Amino acid sequence: MKEKYAFIYVNADSKIGSGHFWRCVSIANELSKHDIKILFIYSSLFPALLQTLKQNNYSAYEIEDVLPNYFIQMMNDENRDYNSLLIIDSDNTFFYEKNFQTEIIDSGIRLMIISVNPDFHYYAHVLLNQNIIACYQKYSVENYTRTLLGPEYFIYTPQFRKLGIQPVKQLGKKIFVSFGSADPCHYTLQLVELILRTKSLSQFNFHVIVGVLNQDYEKIKELLELNSYKVQLYYNIANVSTIMLQCNLAICSPGLMYWELALMGVRSILFSSSSREKPIADFLHYKEFACTFHHYDQVFDETKFELFQNLLLNVKDTYFNNFSLLRNKINSEGVTKISGEIDSLLCN
Repeated sequence: MKEKYAFIYVNADSKIGSGHFWRCVSIANELSKHDIKILFIYSSLFPALLQTLKQNNYSAYEIEDVLPNYFIQMMNDENRDYNSLLIIDSDNTFFYEKNFQTEIIDSGIRLMIISVNPDFHYYAHVLLNQNIIACYQKYSVENYTRTLLGPEYFIYTPQFRKLGIQPVKQLGKKIFVSFGSADPCHYTLQLVELILRTKSLSQFNFHVIVGVLNQDYEKIKELLELNSYKVQLYYNIANVSTIMLQCNLAICSPGLMYWELALMGVRSILFSSSSREKPIADFLHYKEFACTFHHYDQVFDETKFELFQNLLLNVKDTYFNNFSLLRNKINSEGVTKISGEIDSLLCN
């Protein structure tokens, strides 16, 4: 039997964040159990994350351009006598265009695309969208395309898979605050500044997580050195689940962390951080899975903060009526189902 290879293209930096990266590492770790050799490809990758790949014995190659022939040449240079899959985890719509997909496929390479965008026709052999919004969307695909849609395919890291689905927490005053590793909208800094000078919020305990890609860490740290009585700061922690389990409400973006919090039973107030996240946040709000308060393209000023302050002081269970319904759709072992589909594809 021919050897099996998976080449994973993913980027992570101060604008993109690291959610895509950790998702791909989880996929790589699971695929390795099927004797599939893993190689990473990137255009922009934060040095600390590149070091993470090296520590896990994964080779990583920087690519000069994202034209299909660059991928084909790199993958063929590695070894020609094997079954190979290219996994694309990127919001760059260039990868969704017909020309890119068909050139990769016509070269004999299988293709998997991770996308939340239903506006394209997908020629890929595998299409993955683990968000619950995918269950309500229509995707145009080929007859051979394996569509892996919805939270039953959600990809959790080992610490969350080990814990599994936890009981729903009652709403309370221990607030988890995080906007991912990068926080490109600088939400964390803005909120910490306003929280520290708002007396009515002194009744809350805020647990603020700052990621390694957050450019505001030193400013946030300096603020809290002067006045930290209601805010506890954590920087680039690995065991984030332990902090989540201490909290009974969260303020976050509708990305990876939202789903980790949902698994831990913590309901969330959402701030979208990008054009990709905005419709997801609106959908989660409309379905009463979460409470969406702010979008990246809106102004977060003193007036908006007063509204936010009132929301925190008066948050109700009815804002999250269908939270349990969402949790019922989550499979904490979704990555196992995904890896099984990939292995089946590469064995054919």
